Amino acid sequence: MTKRARICVNLIYPVGSIYLTVNSANPSIYFGGTWVSWGSGRVPVGIDINDNDFNEVEKTGGEKEHALSIYEMPSHDHEFNRTYDGIANGEDNEERKVLAGKADNRYMPNAGKTSTNGNGVAHNNVQPYITCYMWKRTA
Repeated sequence: MTKRARICVNLIYPVGSIYLTVNSANPSIYFGGTWVSWGSGRVPVGIDINDNDFNEVEKTGGEKEHALSIYEMPSHDHEFNRTYDGIANGEDNEERKVLAGKADNRYMPNAGKTSTNGNGVAHNNVQPYITCYMWKRTA
């Protein structure tokens, strides 16, 4: 590489520059200098000095999957029906015991309780993306 070409490359890609490409070749082949693979599996985000998550260069964070905590789950409830076999709400305990013993009864002794919903499995948390090779010039 000529001295003039090297000066141009140093002006365009000084140490600390990031180079994105769809070519897998190390940029040192074309530009000289030392380049290392950078940001594997991550998406670049611009610096925001007013946001503690994004206020430093090369700060990492986020997660590909995330299990919701109870505080993150949407507020929800579960409706259910209570069904009786024609017995009025004032039936006595003996009538309840008789109904509970029938094979075809519809008396639900635990009505008012809902079953637990959810399995605590992490959900996909990946933003739309397109992949490329990312290189950082280190020397």
